Amino acid sequence: MERCEIVGGAASVGLGTKDINFFSEDNLPTSKGRNTASQIYMLFEFLKDPTKAAVFNEEGG
Repeated sequence: MERCEIVGGAASVGLGTKDINFFSEDNLPTSKGRNTASQIYMLFEFLKDPTKAAVFNEEGG
């Protein structure tokens, strides 16, 4: 299920980006240290159910 498309400008690599691509939920590369598999899973759950209650970090900081 593709939900994204480039509608303006051009996709290009830069200082913080070595490659640009669209990925399916089951083929998404993760960046350990910046995000976890459970965080990515949660984002897809919000995509599937926009009425899902927001999640807050209660630890502060």
